[in-house]
Amino acid sequence: MRLGKFRLVGRVESIYPNGLLHFRYANIKPKDRLKLWVHHLILNKIKNQKYPCNGILACKDFDCKYPPVKDSEAFLKVLLEPYWQGLMRPIHFFPVSSWAYAEALGKGKDPDQAMNAARNKWEISDFNHGEFEDPYFQVCFEHADPLDEEFEDLSKSIFEPLIECEEKTKNV
Repeated sequence: MRLGKFRLVGRVESIYPNGLLHFRYANIKPKDRLKLWVHHLILNKIKNQKYPCNGILACKDFDCKYPPVKDSEAFLKVLLEPYWQGLMRPIHFFPVSSWAYAEALGKGKDPDQAMNAARNKWEISDFNHGEFEDPYFQVCFEHADPLDEEFEDLSKSIFEPLIECEEKTKNV
């Protein structure tokens, strides 16, 4: 499939009669959401009559449902550009911290409160391992604070559309 200057090649699996289904018996993580979101957008771009355009992410703590997306191609292009940049240089996108930032904004928090939520996930403390403990992040960002304007922009552009589309259902 061609998307502007990009060509996507691969396979989307786990398509069932009710839609795309990803599941893990673990609490939901931002990387789970992002993976399903990408596959969901691809499925919506293809729009094959045999495939329903719904997405479901079932995890231990709750399920997320994603209804059909009208302009999935535009959302895919937004995701592909940072991916391409990330192949050439370290970008300021960190799944857990970026999710905390975008989720806080989605709940109506101001940018300072959202940044505090992101820092709570990024920094190491007595109560939190912190995403900065990742050795790859340490090598790339040990001498600079990567939670900057680029971080804010990437967090919003990658996660806001997903958050707006997502419907959560608590598991009991």
